[in-house]
Amino acid sequence: MQNNMFGSRNSMLQHRLNSVTEKKQEVIQNVTTQYISATNEEQAYIDQIVKNVGEKFATELANFGETEEVKRQINDYIREQAELLPPTVNFETRQRIIKLAIDTTGLGPLEPLLKDPEITEIVVQRYDKIMIEKKGKIQDVDAGFNSEDHLVIVINKIVQSKGKTLNLMTPIVDARLDDGSRVNATIPPVTPDGATLCIRKFSQHKLGPEEYLKFGSVDEKMLKFLEMAVIGKANIIISGGTGTGKTTFLNMLSNYIPKGELIVTIEDTCELQLQSPRVRRMETRTSVATSDMMQVDIAMEVKNALRMRPDRIIVGEIRDGAIVDMLSALSTGHDGGLATVHANSPHNLLTTRMPILYGQNKDMKMTEHAQKVQFSESIELVVQLRRFRDGKRRVVEITAINGLDDEDNVVLNPIFVYNEFKQRFEATGFIPEKILDKAMLNGVEIDKSIFTPPED
Repeated sequence: MQNNMFGSRNSMLQHRLNSVTEKKQEVIQNVTTQYISATNEEQAYIDQIVKNVGEKFATELANFGETEEVKRQINDYIREQAELLPPTVNFETRQRIIKLAIDTTGLGPLEPLLKDPEITEIVVQRYDKIMIEKKGKIQDVDAGFNSEDHLVIVINKIVQSKGKTLNLMTPIVDARLDDGSRVNATIPPVTPDGATLCIRKFSQHKLGPEEYLKFGSVDEKMLKFLEMAVIGKANIIISGGTGTGKTTFLNMLSNYIPKGELIVTIEDTCELQLQSPRVRRMETRTSVATSDMMQVDIAMEVKNALRMRPDRIIVGEIRDGAIVDMLSALSTGHDGGLATVHANSPHNLLTTRMPILYGQNKDMKMTEHAQKVQFSESIELVVQLRRFRDGKRRVVEITAINGLDDEDNVVLNPIFVYNEFKQRFEATGFIPEKILDKAMLNGVEIDKSIFTPPED
C-alpha cells in the first residue's frame, strides 16, 4: 500500500511536470510566432543585453562579419544572459526578452521574409507596418520591428556591408545585396512619418520562354515573333509600370541573343542575369566618398560602351537624359539593343515619358521634332507589360514604330494585343515589313502567317 501511495505521488508529480513543460512550450510558441513589442522594463533589459553582445562579439563581427556560426554564438549568449536576470522576471518575460534581443541583434522580422522564396518584395512603411508582395499580390504581415531605432539599426546592418550608412547626412540609401536584391531606405526628414525600407528580392530562378507561356503572359505566336526580332537585331524597348516585370522579361528575351555576340550591359544596379558567356557588365556610381572621385552615370557608360566593341548594348532602365546617348548609339550601327523604360503604354511613352527624359539631358537640347525623329529612327519595337488585379503580368501590346506621319507624330502600329474582354492574345493583322526586312538581312525569316488576326 505504501508503494502504491509513492507511485501515486510520483504519477501526480510527473503529471505536474508535464503540465508545466507544456505551458512553457505554449509560451515559447506564442512568443516566437506572434508580433510583440517591449515594455519599458523589458526594453531596459534588452538594451543591456545588446550592449553586452556588442562588447563580447566585437572582434568576431569585425573579423568575420555576421556569419551563421557567429549568429548562433550570439543567440546562445543572449539566452545565457536572460537566465541571469533577477528571479522576479518570470518565464514568459524572459522568453520575450530573448526574442526581442535576438531580433535586435539580427534582422528581426525580416529574417523569415527574406528566406521565403515566394516573396518578391518587402515593404516596411514604418517600423510597425510591414507588407509583402507574394504571387503578385500585396499582403499585410502580422509582424513589426520593436521600435523606430530597431528598424534603423537593421537597415544599417544591411547597407553597411556595402560601405553605406543611413544617417542625417545621407537620409536616402540605395544598395544591392550580394544575391542581387535591391534595397532602398529612408529616414526623416525625407520621410517625416519615420524610416522606410523596401527590398526587391532577387529571384535565383530565371524564367524561361516556356514559363511565360505556362503563366499566360504571352502566346506562342508573340513569343516566336519576339524570338525572331531579337535574333534579327531589332531595337526593342520593354515598357511597363512599376512591378510589371520589365527586367525579368528583358532577361528572358536575352536568351535569344546568339551565343557568339559580345554584349555590354549598363545598369544603375546590376540585376540582369544574361546567360551569354560574353557579357561585360557596367554599373553606375553616382554617390562618391570624396570630391575627386568620378561620378559615373548611365550616359557616360553608354558612351564608353561604344568603345568596348559591343555587338549589342543593353540598358537595364532608361530613366533620364541618357535616352539621347542610348538612341544615338542604336541609330549609328549598334543594332539589336534592348532597354526598359517606365511608361503605361506606347502612347504614354511617346507623348509623356519621352519629353521628360529628353528634358533631363543637360548637354543637348533637342527640339520636339528632333526627339521624334531620333526615336523613330532608333526604336523598332515597343513591348508593353501590365500587371493585372489578380497579380498576373502579361504582354498587352507589341507595337511597331514606323517613322513620322504628315502631322509629325510617331506612327505606332500594334502587331499583337491582349483582348481583355475575350481574355486572349490577338494579332491585329499589321505586318511589320521594316522589321522583317531587317531580320532577313541578318539571316532570319519570319513566317507571316503569325500575323493573321482571329476570324471571330
